[in-house]
Amino acid sequence: MEHVEEIIEQVSGTLADLARSDVVVGDPMQVGNVMVVPICRVSAGFGGGGETGSGGALSAQGAGSGGGALVRPVAVAIFREEGVEILPIPERQGKLEKLLDQIPSLIEKAKKKSEGSPK
Repeated sequence: MEHVEEIIEQVSGTLADLARSDVVVGDPMQVGNVMVVPICRVSAGFGGGGETGSGGALSAQGAGSGGGALVRPVAVAIFREEGVEILPIPERQGKLEKLLDQIPSLIEKAKKKSEGSPK
């Protein structure tokens, strides 16, 4: 079981280094007289577990862990001689997110349809 704890500590430490806060500022890029700096949101998650058991002559040990991170650009800071401007980057939804957003209205339509039909 100590091995599982070591793995969890290593991975969670790596994820903590990845995202010191939930917003990360990227490397500045010079474009002509303008400096552009990307601003990203970082989401990270981690889980793990293990079990040691014995059943008579058999002894078993198992463990598993997993983690992931998502970095999504949320804005761009533009530095000009006139000042600084922050331009938000609109969130694009994929097909799955669009479908999930429609589920409540689809359920409501199905309820209304079933209420109107004879049982």
